[in-house]
Amino acid sequence: MFFYQILKCLQIGFSVFFHLLHDVDDVEAAQIELARRSGDPQQVAQSLLQLQHAADNGAHLAQQLLLLAQADPENPLPQPAVTLDLNRLAADVVAEWVPTALQRQQDLGLQPAPQPARVLGSPLLLRELLANLIDNALRYTPPGGVITVALRQSAGSVWLQVEDNGRGIAPAERTRVLERFYRSADNSGPGCGLGLAIVSEIAGRHGASVSIDAGSDGCGTCVSIRFAAAGEA
Repeated sequence: MFFYQILKCLQIGFSVFFHLLHDVDDVEAAQIELARRSGDPQQVAQSLLQLQHAADNGAHLAQQLLLLAQADPENPLPQPAVTLDLNRLAADVVAEWVPTALQRQQDLGLQPAPQPARVLGSPLLLRELLANLIDNALRYTPPGGVITVALRQSAGSVWLQVEDNGRGIAPAERTRVLERFYRSADNSGPGCGLGLAIVSEIAGRHGASVSIDAGSDGCGTCVSIRFAAAGEA
């Protein structure tokens, strides 16, 4: 009943949802059988590690679906909109992701705006928006890569940007990656194609726009979110 409510809210088909879960179940069943038959402790440990990855992927999928439900414009915000400073919010979120970046040998940094970057919005959803952008950048940037979260202000707008020097996104796909469940043909890494879709829907919920370009040196990806500054149209 719980997942049915999520699916109804998201207006996506059961076939898509269960196809994604079926992939996780297949991995789990195969690894359980392999561990059962194997007498090699190293093989058993490897199978248990694969099971953990499958469980993590399933939990991540469930979390992403819940976020999409919360971002749906037909649902009430999970908390009232308030005026908040994106400088402070970004500092908190970046700090939470620094250990993950260090573990992956990546450089994650923050460039705050010189003045408070105030916008009107849901702190919970905006944190998730930035967390998804950082997670996506970390996933597609190799060890030694650089990810920068930057804020700036211009003509009544507040810009939130996450730039990396990773593999980049082809120009023809920069709109499509904002669609639910879309993954490029050459993307064989983990994920379910919901991260940037969540970013797009949360941004839309806040009247903000999303644009995707190459990084400042022509490599990697720069995702920009443009918000109206608090108190201005």
